Amino acid sequence: MKAFSVKTFFCVVTFLALCTTMVNAEVYEHVCISGFYYDIDDDAKTATVTYESLNPEENYASFAEKNYYLDTYATIRWQGNDIPVVGIGQYAFAGCPILEVRLNENIKSIGNYAFSGCKKLRDVMKYESLETIGEHAFSGCNKLEHLYLPEGLTKIGADAFYGCTGVAHISLPSTLNSIGARAFGGCSALKEITSYVDGIVVLNEASKVFDGLADPAALTLRVPVSAKSLYKNAAVWSKFNIISFIKDANGIMYIIDQTEMTAVVTYEKYTEGNYPNLSSTISLPAYIRYIGKNYIVTEIGDHAFIGNKTIDEVKMSNVKRIGNLAFTGTIIRNIVIPEGVTALGDSAIFNCAKLQYIYIPTTLENYGMHAIGKNISLNVRERYVLVVAGRCHTLCSGIVCRSI
Repeated sequence: MKAFSVKTFFCVVTFLALCTTMVNAEVYEHVCISGFYYDIDDDAKTATVTYESLNPEENYASFAEKNYYLDTYATIRWQGNDIPVVGIGQYAFAGCPILEVRLNENIKSIGNYAFSGCKKLRDVMKYESLETIGEHAFSGCNKLEHLYLPEGLTKIGADAFYGCTGVAHISLPSTLNSIGARAFGGCSALKEITSYVDGIVVLNEASKVFDGLADPAALTLRVPVSAKSLYKNAAVWSKFNIISFIKDANGIMYIIDQTEMTAVVTYEKYTEGNYPNLSSTISLPAYIRYIGKNYIVTEIGDHAFIGNKTIDEVKMSNVKRIGNLAFTGTIIRNIVIPEGVTALGDSAIFNCAKLQYIYIPTTLENYGMHAIGKNISLNVRERYVLVVAGRCHTLCSGIVCRSI
């Protein structure tokens, strides 16, 4: 009996030791590699970024002092293998005073409280593989202004962006199927949402997803034309000012008016990264067709191509107006504004560093402040603007130009 007990004890100890070894082999926690900490799943051969310190005032603070942006590694080297970094863990960068985050192409999840309280964070970029955003992931990040959430994202956790008081624009991908309670609560500056969900994400009043909006009716909700009626009849969504859009074969978006039968070219994103996949030359159609009906393209709307870095030439017809900031910050080289255009908005063609040639029509009657201005190539290289009707002195201050 005694010998049996000793043997049993030995077996139990051995078993526990093996279990401990197995647990340790499965997950290695808080491993420091190249200045960042990771939890490494040895079985799955994946890594998740984790916190340096649970004290928000110390969490990666020294890193933020030396770097204005955070660029996460796509892989790390671990025990002779390249391990993909697939997630940002809970509290990973909570309280970190970083200004910008660039996620690698392998990141699929952002954990609870991952960037909570990052009060200087202005932008999150390169998150094309992201599938889930955890609870309170970005809560209290009040310097964020634009949220362009990627295709492939399926879930936004409760309070994910709660208290992001600077956010003005949100883009929701077509793959999204779940938004947690108060996810965008306290986003008091929010004025526009673009939803690519061809259907709706079901919300209820109790969830208070957009809690804190002073006037929901003042918020513009851009939705696919095929889903407009669903949004108009759905709880929460129906409170917003709903307008519908369609896309052409090139991916350019148009806001359509089904009463006037007109279409306005609109932006995909409100700032940098707008229409990243367009070809260098685009031709805007005279009309856009939807369900057997033609919608005349009468306007290039406000911010339509702002910040685009692919287009260098635009052709258009039927357009009557080019809106505020329509081509601001683009790399466009040549633009012929056709006869029939009567109005140019404020800074319509502004800060286009490579712009070399513009044609301005006789029909132009109204133009806003800096309608054409601060276009470096035109000024420095002494290229000319081909102008008619003697408007050069007010439209193109400081630019070498001629009239015909």
